[in-house]
Amino acid sequence: MLKVGAGVVHYRFWPAVRPTLDALLAQTRPPDRIVVIENGSGDGSAQAIRETYPRLDVVAVAENRGPIGGMNLILDELAETDVDAILLLTHETLLAPDALEALLARLAQDDAIGVVGPLLGYSSRPDELWSAGGLISPADWETDHFIDPPRISQWVGRAPREADWLDGACLLYRAAAVRATGRLNERFFMMFDEPDYQLRMRSLGWRAECVPAAVAWQEPGEKPPYIFTRNRLGFLARRAPRQQLLRELSRQCYDLVRDGLSPRPGRGGRRHALLRAQGTLDFVRNRWGRPPATLIGRR
Repeated sequence: MLKVGAGVVHYRFWPAVRPTLDALLAQTRPPDRIVVIENGSGDGSAQAIRETYPRLDVVAVAENRGPIGGMNLILDELAETDVDAILLLTHETLLAPDALEALLARLAQDDAIGVVGPLLGYSSRPDELWSAGGLISPADWETDHFIDPPRISQWVGRAPREADWLDGACLLYRAAAVRATGRLNERFFMMFDEPDYQLRMRSLGWRAECVPAAVAWQEPGEKPPYIFTRNRLGFLARRAPRQQLLRELSRQCYDLVRDGLSPRPGRGGRRHALLRAQGTLDFVRNRWGRPPATLIGRR
């Protein structure tokens, strides 16, 4: 039987994180160890979690390193121990009771699989799918989610499907694949870290699969225009053919001029155009890591 360690990144979400932790503890195949990274909330959350969940290992850090930094802290805690698999969860992701059991079963069936993930549904609309794994379009390198069929109930009995990448709400990595691949790239701070990391993992011979027998729920947030623009360009610079990056830069410049002069419906107006322009400029200037809060609206 594979030994599994699990980690949850928490930031200013107490006590709303309790359903996530309760569902993790109630798994039909519970983790052998659970680590909670208290990512610099500064609001007493770490002590509250320790008192309410004495079975969990709570690691409090003084400074919020962002979502990717928090995930790296989990990998640091678990990758060099005797676990065979590492489960990464965001603090608002709710697992179905048998999700971890199904993910572990698939990982145990094929040694070439480096990471598996569940079907992801909306917390507010539990049967509506928002991701069954990620796709990378060969034409333009867009990183879209696979959502066909659109209902989770329509996936019952379906076999695992290979994905180009999996969303970071819930990921079960093979520990050997993590050791071979290394850490997530904290330059991104948030967004595009999963496809970047998993393409790096794939280059070493590991595959990614979505396992329909496992289900989890999360309410995905909006894409901050600054960080989405900056990080998409950074992802293309690292992983895509050179001509694709040049095409994307040209498209961004054209769209920014057009939206600055006459904003199109659904594009967020001039404010969004200015944020996208700043993201493009910071990519060119090689400015990475945590952006000012005014540019992303949180953290």
